[in-house]
Amino acid sequence: MNIDMDLFPFPSARRGQADLLRDARECATAGKVLVAHAPTGLGKTAVALTASLEASLADGGRTVFLTPRQSQHRAVIETVKMMPRNIATVDLLSRESMCPHGSRSPCLEGRNCHLQADGRITQCAKEVLTRPMHAQELVALCLRRGACPYLAAKMASGGADLVVGDVSRVFGNLPDVIRFRSSSRKQHLVADEAHNLPSRIMDAFSRDLVLERDPEGPLQMVWRDMLSRGHRTVPLGELRSLLDRHGLPEPEELVDLDPMVGDWMRLGEAAVRVAYPNEGRISLRFLEPDLVARNVVQECRGAMFMSGTLHPPEVFAARMGLSDALCRSYPSPFDPTRRLALLVPDVGTRFRDRCRRTTMEMALRIGELSEPVPGNVMVFLPSYTYMSAVHRTLRRLGQRKLLLSEGPLMTKA
Repeated sequence: MNIDMDLFPFPSARRGQADLLRDARECATAGKVLVAHAPTGLGKTAVALTASLEASLADGGRTVFLTPRQSQHRAVIETVKMMPRNIATVDLLSRESMCPHGSRSPCLEGRNCHLQADGRITQCAKEVLTRPMHAQELVALCLRRGACPYLAAKMASGGADLVVGDVSRVFGNLPDVIRFRSSSRKQHLVADEAHNLPSRIMDAFSRDLVLERDPEGPLQMVWRDMLSRGHRTVPLGELRSLLDRHGLPEPEELVDLDPMVGDWMRLGEAAVRVAYPNEGRISLRFLEPDLVARNVVQECRGAMFMSGTLHPPEVFAARMGLSDALCRSYPSPFDPTRRLALLVPDVGTRFRDRCRRTTMEMALRIGELSEPVPGNVMVFLPSYTYMSAVHRTLRRLGQRKLLLSEGPLMTKA
């Protein structure tokens, strides 16, 4: 590590965090991949940002931080704000999330939008990079200036030191992968909640084709012919033979005309194809996320995949084709002797068992357990509706502790 660039935002690292920080810095500096099982509470977000930003700022690159949760975007921005130097940051959400029109954005429908003024977008992009701001702040800033928030954020990301986005920003589909690989800047990748990444990649590269009741056109008849053979796994070569039978061009000539044909051919043996005649559906399921992950990682200057449930990390590394990755598991920062786990067999939250009686029983147990606790008590329940029912019951029972319920519009910060 360059001792002149210590970006760690806290005076010292906690138990276990120091080891993770050391390994992350070594991998980022050496351009290696770190796969880390880091339990909740270890402070892995601060570590990942510190190590990757120190390395990317030193080599003139940028850090791309991927997380599937918008609440984690806020944690990233707040952490960056605490760093000892200003980090040019862009918090980039989907177009629908940043557009005031939502999913009915005029530009998606080929219509003009008054927010697409190049001069205002350019000015906002420059302003976004002056200080770290949450996506909601960015949207508000751009709307006040009369500029498109999404386009301003995308423009700003080209000059950012840090881009925070969803996993789909890099692993969403083939164009996303190509766009990431073709960047002219050295990129350091951080993937949070990485245990979900294999399934996210497989879902992103899979496709379903649902036929209409009365399909028209020769290609639709090919798919109908394929479905007529019953529920089964469809061989890769069957599409080519059916196209020939119907007197149609080779599939390579149709990849730009039909998305299903294109994916059918591109994914090759990495996908399984299943016909569901009763549903009128043909499913193309991608099964090898390592092909995508390797393509992305080989273009990175360094990469870190982390999660609190990535144990053992070696299994994840093998699944993603990261044969040269450094795999590490880190201890929880909390004293295990202070954890008391109790099982209460006569109450539960199973959906089919929820009723007035079981809600009352749950409220009684919560009251009994929290009464002797001198400080605050946190209760986690599986849904807002059920939580509200338990909350109301606790109030009727005269619970002496002040009750505060989370609402769906609250932030996690």
